[in-house]
This record gives sequence, C-alpha cells and structure tokens, in this order.
Amino acid sequence: MEAARKRLVDAGYLPDVHKGLMESISKYGNPFSEPSEKRTDVYPSTYAEKAADTLLFFGCVTSYQDIDVVPNTMEILDKAGIDYATMGNEEHCCGYLAHLVGAEQQLRNFMNNNLKRFSTFNPKTIVTTCAGCYRTFKHIYPKYSDFNIEVFHAVEYIERLINEGKIHFKEGFSGKVAYHDPCDIGRHMEIYEPPRNILKHIPGLELLEFKQNRNLADCCGGGGGLKGYDNALSSTLAYKRITEALDIGADTVISGCPACKSNLHVAAARLRREKKGRIKVMDITEVVAQGIE
Repeated sequence: MEAARKRLVDAGYLPDVHKGLMESISKYGNPFSEPSEKRTDVYPSTYAEKAADTLLFFGCVTSYQDIDVVPNTMEILDKAGIDYATMGNEEHCCGYLAHLVGAEQQLRNFMNNNLKRFSTFNPKTIVTTCAGCYRTFKHIYPKYSDFNIEVFHAVEYIERLINEGKIHFKEGFSGKVAYHDPCDIGRHMEIYEPPRNILKHIPGLELLEFKQNRNLADCCGGGGGLKGYDNALSSTLAYKRITEALDIGADTVISGCPACKSNLHVAAARLRREKKGRIKVMDITEVVAQGIE
C-alpha cells in the first residue's frame, strides 16, 4: 500500500487536501497552519527551558489540538524526578503524514530539518507522546539516515519509571476502562503490554478489553491521512469503536495516541447527542497524572 501511494504521488495524483497539508508543514512546521509560537501555549508556567539528555517531543496534534497531554506528561516526569528538556517553539513536524500519503521527498525534507534541530539539542533519549512520531523516529528515520537516538513512546517510558519505583499511585481513579490500541504503536510497532501494565497499577481502575484488541484492534479512523481526505468515513470508524466500548460496559476509553483521542472524543460527543450513552475519552498520560502521588 505504501509503495502504491508513492507511485501515485510520483505520477502526480497526490490529493489536493494532502498537498495543502504538505505546504502547511513546509511553511509553518505543522499541518494546521498554526504559528510555531503556539506550540508552548499549554506549557506549565513553572517550566524553564534547559539542556538535558532526555528530550520530550510532543508532536503537532498534541501541541495544537490538546490542552491536557503536554502539562500532564511534564507533571509525571517532574514527580518522577526526571531531568528533561523540550524543543519548545523549535519543535517541527516529524513528517509522518508525508510518509503516510506517499510524499517521500517531503518526508526526506522534514526529516533532514529535524536532524539539524536534534543536533542542536543533542539528546541521548527522545520520549514522545505521539504514536505517529514514535513510529517515525523509531522505524522510518533509520531507513533514510544514520539517526540512532534512543526513542521511547510515553507508555514505554512511564512503565519503566513505575518498575524503577519512581512513580507511585494513590486512590483516585474509579471506573471501567477500555484501552484502545493505536495503529502506530500497536499493530505497527507491537507495543501492547506497557499501556495495560500501567493501567493495572492504578488503584480503582478496572481494565476491560475491546473484542478486537492488540494486533486485531480496529482503527479509530483518526490517522493515515484519512481524516482530511474523507472525514465522514473517519467519523464512522470512530463512532463504531465508541459504540463497541459501550457494548462491553466501559465508561472510559483510554489510548496512547492524541489523534485517537481527538477522533474518539468527537464520536463520544455524537453518542451523547443521540442519547445512546456517555463515554469519556482520555489519553493515558491524563490517567497517570490524575492518580500519581
């Protein structure tokens, strides 16, 4: 499928909506045509820029379309005693969208831009809250360059902090939770147990499973460039996933991907409007931050 998309792009068939997104990333550093200065709008006022071996990379969806993941992730690392840095307004789109739609040259351009930026910060470890950014840094960049920085998704990193005794939980989260496996850290990168192990450590939380889970998990429709190309189909897939959560008795859906959270949140709002039930949608970092001592 990836090869077919590249051939279509080379032949001049990149959809106009995706052309616009590529132009936005080139001009603004994100696909939403937002100014770079807005990336740090939701940073806690207590955060001060500094140098550190561990670099937090949030990604575009987390930075521009979510107000919770950024401060909650920082709070988790602060309470765990981790010395970390961010790129602040210097953070730039990883280019995963270009890879998804088959725009290989744009991917290379965005990657080279990021490699120069990383050389300035010189991190030994990158931790990202975005499933797409994780796959890009862990799997795609090494294919096209000599990129060899250690990369963790937040679920891997938080699980390690728990195992090292740096994170402890208090009572505080009560509910039946269904964990939704994002495509990019799930079927593509096979990260299934770390998020579940995290949730099992949180007192009061009852972990449920979708009928289709792990490598068989249904996509929420929020990734793959689909939402911009066919929003109706994207919304239908998310609504199907939310109704499945309702069917298994969950009151909350948790994921490790900001794109999943965003799309499932819209579906949950539709569920409420149609008076079919109420489902809360959260990122796993929100749950951890809420329960951490």
